[in-house]
Amino acid sequence: MTQGHALHSYTVSNSTGQDLLISHQLYQKVNTCAVQGYSVLTTEL
Repeated sequence: MTQGHALHSYTVSNSTGQDLLISHQLYQKVNTCAVQGYSVLTTEL
């Protein structure tokens, strides 16, 4: 998770600060949904 986040931040850092902020917020939402989905999947298994 940490390495992926660092890589993501590095990728979007080439854009403007505004894009970085929006991309980070979007990433957080997607990451949260992914973790919740994984938890539900493992629970049903």
